[in-house]
Amino acid sequence: MKKNARIIRILHAFTMISAMQISASAQGWDGPKCRDIVMSGNEYKFASRSIAEMLSKIEATDIDDLKGNTVRSPWEMGLIPNVAARKLGYQFQLKMIHAWARNQRMEAYDKMPIALQAVRAILAGNPKALETLPIANNDLDLLASQPEGDRLDLRSIGGIEEFSFCAYYSPRQALSCYEALDRILQDMAPVQNITARSEIQQVLTEEPYRKPLIGLALDYMNRIESGESIGDRRLDEDLRRVMKNEDRTWKVLAVLAARGANFYKLYGYATRSNFPVIAALGVISSAALYFDQMNEAIGERFSFPRGVKVACDSGKSYHFWMAAYLTRSYGSKWAAYLSSVAYQMRSDTEFRKPERAFIDSWNSIANQKIRIDLAYSATGADYAERLKNGGIYNFDIDETLSILENGSEMPPPISATKAKGIWSSSPISAFLRWNRIFHPEKAMQ
Repeated sequence: MKKNARIIRILHAFTMISAMQISASAQGWDGPKCRDIVMSGNEYKFASRSIAEMLSKIEATDIDDLKGNTVRSPWEMGLIPNVAARKLGYQFQLKMIHAWARNQRMEAYDKMPIALQAVRAILAGNPKALETLPIANNDLDLLASQPEGDRLDLRSIGGIEEFSFCAYYSPRQALSCYEALDRILQDMAPVQNITARSEIQQVLTEEPYRKPLIGLALDYMNRIESGESIGDRRLDEDLRRVMKNEDRTWKVLAVLAARGANFYKLYGYATRSNFPVIAALGVISSAALYFDQMNEAIGERFSFPRGVKVACDSGKSYHFWMAAYLTRSYGSKWAAYLSSVAYQMRSDTEFRKPERAFIDSWNSIANQKIRIDLAYSATGADYAERLKNGGIYNFDIDETLSILENGSEMPPPISATKAKGIWSSSPISAFLRWNRIFHPEKAMQ
């Protein structure tokens, strides 16, 4: 124990020393700056040369007339904070649901019309609307029962790394953080890029979830199609009202957070029984993004709980809710938040590379997007802890963004070769450099 205490003191000293230099005052995140950061990188999907041209094309058409676009999912449309884009994402979600029930595949989605009655029939469980789907499918049970994830980089993480991570960022809660983080990494380990596997199985197959979720999805559809405002409602409050059970409400929030708006990733696990629930979750996720944009004027977003102000809307409220769910389930807000920090730091996917943070400027578009994700996660973790303790929550995520931006030490970019070399040959040096750029602990202060 004495050795561990000494490690904690040393790592904490590194944190304090590296935090001494901070950047100059940052601009606010409640206007054009946020819009440009969030939207940048999507222009090519619409054969546009600028954000303004992209928005002009989106607003002048509907999804069936959006020729030449490379958008392939409702999630991509949800990342664009614009009412027309969010509605197109919702319409795309309906088309995908309809297409899958008709035994069509991805290449056919953008050629099919939006069939509202067909989607309503699917949600209602109409046997005719679901007849092409299998009666039984064991894949969902197999997915949930896998004892460990299939990501090799996550399997290589051991207890020493987990404890050191907790000790570096939260020395006073290092042990409790480590114990919770270890369980999070085991329980939430992805298989086939799907996490929250146990929660997904429960929500898709257990009867108490079915009727409430389908009813809520139909409510949202009716409001969007009639042009009726969602008013001052909130997603979490709607779920509590229809689920009538706090634990089940949080399970649904976890599943929505695990999938974002891309519920087509679960189509391969569909049956005639569970597909209406998959479809309902898809509708709810895309409708929530649309309502977020419609509620922009009141300063709070439909997808976030009451009291959380979000001017900078990236379409990723799932970062907030996943951190909140993990905090509530595992009892450590630091473990929940650091699981998100680890993802931001080391994720190697189509859209992310660990070395990119070093190659780009400290305040590049990509690095600023990481700060938005971190701000959402930190707020979600803190929210769940305060909710558990009965506290009243009022929080401005955009202030957290400014704190994170001001906290950067602004190290200069390095070459791609050098960046990759640091991660492969000296992961501790890479970690310390990443920390100099983001100082994620500041979001929790």
